[in-house]
Amino acid sequence: MRLETRHAAIVFADITNSTALFLKLGDVAASALEREWMGAVRRVVPRFDGTFVKAVGDEAMCAFPSPDTAVLAACEIQTVTRTEPFSQHAIQLHIGVHYGPVVVEDGDMYGDTVNVAAFLCTVAKANQILFAETTYSRLSAGIQAYSRPIFRTRLKAHPEETTLYQALWNLGDLGVTMSLFEDRARIESIPGETAGLLLTHRDRTLHMNARRHLLRIGRGTECDISINARWVSRRHAHIRLIGSDFYLFDESINGTFLRLAGGEEVQVLRNDFVLAGSGTISPGRKAAESGGGVIEFSRDRRSLYRP
Repeated sequence: MRLETRHAAIVFADITNSTALFLKLGDVAASALEREWMGAVRRVVPRFDGTFVKAVGDEAMCAFPSPDTAVLAACEIQTVTRTEPFSQHAIQLHIGVHYGPVVVEDGDMYGDTVNVAAFLCTVAKANQILFAETTYSRLSAGIQAYSRPIFRTRLKAHPEETTLYQALWNLGDLGVTMSLFEDRARIESIPGETAGLLLTHRDRTLHMNARRHLLRIGRGTECDISINARWVSRRHAHIRLIGSDFYLFDESINGTFLRLAGGEEVQVLRNDFVLAGSGTISPGRKAAESGGGVIEFSRDRRSLYRP
């Protein structure tokens, strides 16, 4: 077993909404389509001096010697996917690219660079290729000219805020984008996330996103949402943005009762829970017994990451 550290540009390419694809085509046909698409990716990668590292379900992980070759390969993968329908079915991709040091072991790669590339792939929507400012700064001027700054965020496990860019692999996107580059100073005015998680208690609504990534709930007056009830602990729970998800962490004696829309009410006690979609949070007691202590929450993943 030999460990090696080197710099590489990591690309994760994933089929958008593959769950629906399996439901529509069935397991056998959808699996055949994925294999066909993965074969096309394997053929593209060497043309850009890259290495196909591995397939993880319907996601392809590749490595390239430079940000330029990685972004060009990602653009070609998107183009091939759009122009050559696989098994007579059109599919869409979302792709993340990140450049930095990686640890290489027995043909696999891991480390923070890999984690960030995977995170960017998760954040990207259909037909997007996303990369962060550190990768953008290492691109050649020609490729930078075909990139668009779209929003600011915090990368997974990174405290600092960064600008994310989208590669304009589809020339039809250029008309609405190139004006942004007439003045590079405009990048500073790009808005951060404008939504993410909305919490409403009584007549007050609080808004969480990458700028406000921590919120405390409890009986104490120092809490962001203060509920004056004997069954609520002074510091009952807190909600924290981690990566692309909002987690509720219970710190109380009586636990926190949560209900997702359409689901059963569950108790979280000294544990954590991902707040997905919409629902209610009731500290210390079930919602029906809380006497006005219920907090409503709702999420919009798209608005968390996009202006």
